[in-house]
Amino acid sequence: TDDVKKALQVKTEAAQKLCELLAEIDTDWIWLSDAWDFRCQWGKTWTPQSVSAYLSSLPQERMILYSTAEDLWEKLYKKCNYYGKTTWGFGTLHSFAGDDEWHNGHEDLIKRVREAVREDSSNPCNGMFLVPELTNCDVLYFHLSAWLAWNPLEVEYKSAVQQYCRLRYGQA
Repeated sequence: TDDVKKALQVKTEAAQKLCELLAEIDTDWIWLSDAWDFRCQWGKTWTPQSVSAYLSSLPQERMILYSTAEDLWEKLYKKCNYYGKTTWGFGTLHSFAGDDEWHNGHEDLIKRVREAVREDSSNPCNGMFLVPELTNCDVLYFHLSAWLAWNPLEVEYKSAVQQYCRLRYGQA
């Protein structure tokens, strides 16, 4: 809708109703959501203020949000003030469906993940999500993403490539 206030109201009410429904179904519920809409509607529906109002209207202690496509775009988590008190993780999309070329590369992924983990904020990155629309075009990318999820500050590109080759092709 062109009515930004109405769009934000509809999105907020829908999310609140979803949380109520989840609470009725399961007392230990956790809502895994993403930041895709924040990115796609940035500057229109979503601003730092509207993201903050939206998230603070929800039970943030019951949410985990992945910041979709941080491997492709520039630090949405920072624009969104680290998502307030909502636990969040770094999302790697890598390839849109049908779009199978390399985007930013392996070393750029390492750099971006480390930046997110090292950010000086009261709500730092607390996880990593692999959410590809296309797989098997760059298998190393997904191995690297998984290794970064376990220990982002220890992964070095050269040793990761060597490990990948050993695992895939055996010892030389």
